[in-house]
Amino acid sequence: MSEIDKRLMDLDELLVIVVRHARKWAASSGLSRQQMVLLHTLFVNNGATVGELAEELELSASATTLSVNRLEQMGLVVRQRDGTDRRVVRLQLSESAKGLTAEMWSCKREILKQLMGGLDSQEQEQFVRLLRKMTSSLGGNGE
Repeated sequence: MSEIDKRLMDLDELLVIVVRHARKWAASSGLSRQQMVLLHTLFVNNGATVGELAEELELSASATTLSVNRLEQMGLVVRQRDGTDRRVVRLQLSESAKGLTAEMWSCKREILKQLMGGLDSQEQEQFVRLLRKMTSSLGGNGE
């Protein structure tokens, strides 16, 4: 096995550990990963339309509509007509969803604090810089 293959296997193993920790909370929330991502995206893009949300998530409008419908039935998303154009329907997080997204951020923050806890501040900066460099080749928000 080549050196690069060994490093890739090590990286994969480490990523699996991080994802496993992140999924602990997700399982207890009763939400799917897609629903959690949708809620977070709506938190960041409050008042987005289904089309805008679909574009941001790189999903079809129909798949996004199905997810939004489920979240609306769960009392996490509210549809509201736009004040200036009544044809446009905007999506808002319900109060319970706002609490849930705050809890999601708190959980994510704790996981990240645990990850960075074993590093001094210089190592933390270096880690973030290297991770940003690594993800920049993927495009999107890593740039």
